[in-house]
Amino acid sequence: MTPDNLESCWPPALRGIELVWHRLNREHDLRRFFRSAVHWAECDARIEPSGEIVLSHSPGTRGDRPFAEWIADVASAGRGAKIDLKEGGPVLEAVLGIIGSTSMRDEDLWFNCAAEIIGGRPGFEAISNAHPLARISVPVDTLASWLLVCPDRGLDLLAELRTWGVDRLSVSVQTLAFQEVVQLLEQSGWATNVWDVSREVELSDAIGARPQSITADLGILRPHGV
Repeated sequence: MTPDNLESCWPPALRGIELVWHRLNREHDLRRFFRSAVHWAECDARIEPSGEIVLSHSPGTRGDRPFAEWIADVASAGRGAKIDLKEGGPVLEAVLGIIGSTSMRDEDLWFNCAAEIIGGRPGFEAISNAHPLARISVPVDTLASWLLVCPDRGLDLLAELRTWGVDRLSVSVQTLAFQEVVQLLEQSGWATNVWDVSREVELSDAIGARPQSITADLGILRPHGV
């Protein structure tokens, strides 16, 4: 089974859970995404010394096209863009400017970033002011132990994020007892996303947690085996 017809082979248990195609920083992978029925494409955004915003998961690496071309193609295809901001400051400002020149709808935008990278409240408010209907998510894996051992204290810490415009929390499938963390967050009214899924067993475990969405390496998974 190839990624080109993923939509026909997902297990029934996945129904109702949105899929996000992880790390589409390269043209070849993006084209495979466009041939599928998956709605959300994810990329990683960093800034070059020249000031250009590039697709880069880690320093020193980059995709084969600039972010401006990537987001324009996703917008033209009527798909959703999940943008993982790897840096704040000038990156956020430039990304918002580039998106503003495209036809992207707020409903098809999803920004993901660690709170410390985006600069806390000012960074998140800049996103929500520019795109009020966009999704904004934060990874909470470092808080997982607090949530499990002292859930009230952990949830109190996370409550502040709501006032910043954050409406979704991401939990890695590698996090200890991640299914319990997802369940606790869901019971507290948070939408959740499970990410870092790159193996069939991880996909099965992620589905079992019943989050709203799963971010996975769909180009290498064999979903019919789940």
